[in-house]
Amino acid sequence: MLVPNQLFDATNGILFRMHRAE
Repeated sequence: MLVPNQLFDATNGILFRMHRAE
């Protein structure tokens, strides 16, 4: 599964924020 680095970084940032908010 190939995904653009930008998309991966954006998704990772969102997930990281969600984890921090929890």
